[in-house]
Amino acid sequence: MATSLGKAGYLLITAVTAVELRNYTLGLTTDTTEDTVIGDTWKTRKATLRDWNVSASLFWDPLDPAQGAAATGIAAGAAVTVALYPAGNESGATYYTGGAIVTDLGASASHDGMVERSFSCSGTGELTTSTV
Repeated sequence: MATSLGKAGYLLITAVTAVELRNYTLGLTTDTTEDTVIGDTWKTRKATLRDWNVSASLFWDPLDPAQGAAATGIAAGAAVTVALYPAGNESGATYYTGGAIVTDLGASASHDGMVERSFSCSGTGELTTSTV
């Protein structure tokens, strides 16, 4: 079984690599509708619409263009392009791309830690899966 180190991955927002990336989460979901009828013993469902989202946590860096793109995206309510390379960009590695709307942008800090920034995006349209 092949495994990958998390430190190999990276995230791009509007074609700019997010520096100071701490972690990310990519979520894919499918809505369902129930199609159970009288006489069925078990509920049955059909898949309907698919959706995706991505969230990330980074160390705050006001000079990071990707953090700037996320901030501009949420301020304008505009779509950004997201590209996620979970295992890096070596030949044969899988990556994901798609348009998204920045839905959440935040910052946090503790008295004994680093200032962090977080953001979340909701996909708008298909998330494409490709290989390098």
